[in-house]
Amino acid sequence: NVAETLMKYVHGTLEPEILNAQKKARSNENAAIYANALQQVGAVVAELTQATLKINSADITNADLENMQAVNIQQTAVIENVKKELVKAQLNDVKQETDDLYSQVIEYYNKADALAFEYNSVKSEQNKKLSEVISDYKPNEDENIIGWQNFVDDKVSEFEKRDIALLDKMAEIKKSENIDEVDNYNQELLKLADMLAADIKNVEQSILEYEDYFTKKVDAQVQLYHDKLRKEEIERKVEENTGYINIKKSGRKVTVKRDIEDIEKAEEMTADKVIRVIDFSKPKVLNEEKKTENKINVVKRGRQKIN
Repeated sequence: NVAETLMKYVHGTLEPEILNAQKKARSNENAAIYANALQQVGAVVAELTQATLKINSADITNADLENMQAVNIQQTAVIENVKKELVKAQLNDVKQETDDLYSQVIEYYNKADALAFEYNSVKSEQNKKLSEVISDYKPNEDENIIGWQNFVDDKVSEFEKRDIALLDKMAEIKKSENIDEVDNYNQELLKLADMLAADIKNVEQSILEYEDYFTKKVDAQVQLYHDKLRKEEIERKVEENTGYINIKKSGRKVTVKRDIEDIEKAEEMTADKVIRVIDFSKPKVLNEEKKTENKINVVKRGRQKIN
C-alpha cells in the first residue's frame, strides 16, 4: 500500500541521503536544516506506522480507511517539502565547496608565482656573485644545475599558463541550480588543486636543493678568488719589504725578508698616524737674514789691530 511504499522510500533513500548530506554540511544553517529534515521524516514514519496499525486491525472502519488516505496525502506532502529543502541546502553546500576549492586553486597559483620569483632571485643572486670574481666555473655546463633549472622552468611555465578555461567556468557555475553540474565542476577543481599541491611540493624541494648546491658552488669559487688575491697581496708586500745587506769583510750579500705578520702589524700602527712630508714646491732662500719685530740689530766690533 501507499504507506508502506512511503516508509520504504524514507528508510531506503531519503533518510540515508539526509545523513550523507549532514556529514558534508558547510555551514551551521545547513546543518540545522538537515537535523530538522531528519526529525520530520522520523515523524512521517511514526504517523504512517500508527495509521497502518489501525487499518490492519480486525475492527477496521471506513473512517479508519479515510484517515489512512488523509495521512498518506499529508505525509507525502511533508516528504516532498523535505526533499525541496534538502535540495536547496545541498545546492548551497556544493556551491560553498566550489568557492572553497576555487580559492584554494587561486592560492596555489599565487604560491606558484612566489616560488617562481624565489627561484629567479636565487639564480640572479648567485650569477651576480659569480660575475664579480674571476672563475672557470660555468653553471650552464653543470649537469646538476641544468637538471634543476629544466625541471623548475618547465613547472613555472605550466603554472603561468594556468587552466583558464576551468577558472572562467566559475561564473557560469555560480548561476547553476543543478547540483550534479556543480558537483562535477567541483571534482575538476579538486583534481586541479591536488595536482598543483603535488607540483608545488616538488618545486619547493627542488628550489631548496638547487639553492643549497648553487650557493655552495659559487661561495667556493668566491673563496678561491679571494684566496688568490690574498696570496698575490702577500707576495707583493713581502717583495716590497725585502732588502739586501753587503758585508764588507766577507764580501757577501745577505737578503733580509720580513714576515707578512710584521709587515701588516707595522701598517696598522702607522695607518692612523700623520706622516710629515717635506714640501719641496716652495723655493728655499739660503743665508736669509732673520728679522725679528721690536729688536735692534747689533753690530759686534772686532778687535783693533795695534801698530
